[in-house]
Amino acid sequence: MAPISLIVFDLGKVIVDFSHIEIAAGLAERSTAPRFREPSALLSAVFAPEEGLTRSFDEGKISCEEFYRDACKRFCLDLSYEEFVLRWNRSFSENDDVVALIEGLSPLYRLFLLSNTNELHYTHLEERLPILKKMEEKILSYQLGYLKPSPLIFQALLQRSGLPAQEVLYIDDVPDYIAAAGWLGIQGIVFQSCASLKEELKKRGVIEGP
Repeated sequence: MAPISLIVFDLGKVIVDFSHIEIAAGLAERSTAPRFREPSALLSAVFAPEEGLTRSFDEGKISCEEFYRDACKRFCLDLSYEEFVLRWNRSFSENDDVVALIEGLSPLYRLFLLSNTNELHYTHLEERLPILKKMEEKILSYQLGYLKPSPLIFQALLQRSGLPAQEVLYIDDVPDYIAAAGWLGIQGIVFQSCASLKEELKKRGVIEGP
C-alpha cells in the first residue's frame, strides 16, 4: 500500500453530525398545508436523493434566494428568509473527537475537505468550525456543479492535489462514495466512529498506536 500524503475528509456525519428529520420538522412547523405539517412527508420531498428539492441546490444550480422561494412555494411555508435560514441550519453539531483527530493530523499531512453540500449549510458551518481552516482545499459540490459519487468530483480532487491517487486517503460515511473514489485508485475508509477510524489509521501507519 502506497504511503499517504493527503487525507481527505467528508463533512456531514464525519466532522459534523446532523439530522434531516430535525430540519424537516422545523420547516413543517411553519407549513400552512396539512400534508406538509407531517415532518416525514416534507422529509422525502426535500431530501430524496434524485427527486428532492435540495439536489439542484447542492449542485449549485439555484441560488440561496431561489431555493428559499422554491421551498416556500412548494411546501407552503410562512417564513421570512432569515427564519428559513435559521431552521435550515439548526441541526448541526461538531464531532469533537474527529476534530481533535484532525488537529493532530494537520502538522503531518495535507488535508482536504470533500463534501456534497449547499451554500447555506457550508457558509453556516465555515463560520462556526475553526477546524475547516486546517483544510488546504475545500471541494464542495455546490461550487463544482456535481455531486458524489460522480467521478468528476474525485477527478477534481486529484487535479487539485497534484498527487497520484494511491497517495490520497479518503474518509466518508457512505460506502458507495468510497467505492467510487476507489475506481480512480484513491484509498478509502468508511467512517463508522472516531474509534474505528483511529484503528484503521493505525493499521495504515498514518498515526501511531499499540
